[in-house]
Amino acid sequence: MVAGAAVVALAVGGLASARQEREAPGVSLAQDVVAAASAFETYTRGAGAISPATFTDGDGVASALKAGAAYKAEQFEAGMIAYGAIAALQEPTFLEGVRRAARETSREALVERLLASPESVVEIEGVGLAAARAQIALKGRGAPLALAGRSV
Repeated sequence: MVAGAAVVALAVGGLASARQEREAPGVSLAQDVVAAASAFETYTRGAGAISPATFTDGDGVASALKAGAAYKAEQFEAGMIAYGAIAALQEPTFLEGVRRAARETSREALVERLLASPESVVEIEGVGLAAARAQIALKGRGAPLALAGRSV
């Protein structure tokens, strides 16, 4: 539930400019959200590529250790949340629910409410579908990493 609220808070906070024109219904995300998600994707791709074949010599072991320890836990968590937020924003019902909730009060008030009371995220229309999208996206990024971890 808290992660869901974090996703919504990131989404709402990151909606630097929600384009209201019908011909451009997308959103613009804050650059740091996109950068964190990109770093998460890069890390999971690199660490997921580690295999037993990597450990043929000292250089291979050093390279694998470097790839596995490339990010701090806080960076990994922020990237994971950002990646989930981007996936959640692909859900049209959720996106409209976030926009509606922000219009009913204000974007800032919605972010404050979600940070103060993360469980209130369930009040936003489409949150279940958005959470499912985020979960699928994160599982897709994490599965190769888990497989690589088990193999080494």
